[in-house]
Amino acid sequence: MSLSIEEVDRKLRFGNPSSRLPAYFVWLLTLIYWGTGTYWIIRNLIEASPLVVSFVTLLSKELMPLITKNISLIVTYLTIIVSIVFIASFILLILVRKVARVILMIMLILSLVFDSIVGIASLFFGSLEFGVISLVIAFILGFIMFRY
Repeated sequence: MSLSIEEVDRKLRFGNPSSRLPAYFVWLLTLIYWGTGTYWIIRNLIEASPLVVSFVTLLSKELMPLITKNISLIVTYLTIIVSIVFIASFILLILVRKVARVILMIMLILSLVFDSIVGIASLFFGSLEFGVISLVIAFILGFIMFRY
């Protein structure tokens, strides 16, 4: 039994590729989320305590000679750590392939709980915009989890 090219195309859906727009939208939301969080943390550290900035400056002045003296050892340790992370990532990818649905559900639940806690804590401590963004993302994650 042979199929025509149109039937094969329809079965494989080559003629109707899926849009990448949702993926770009998710990337944009992720960048906005991380950018907002980073801005909020840095702003609060600088505004709340100029002592933190002066402490980091003083610490970097004291540590710089030690770092330059032991740079080869530091680079060696960083290379080992990056290698271990690379191997662990590969093993994780293999495991994810085996149990992807379970890991996805666990990650969704953990993200939902984390975003809810961060959003409520942010609202409680007075950061309205960051709290609302976190709670909206938690709501979207909850909708996705219960929908699919």
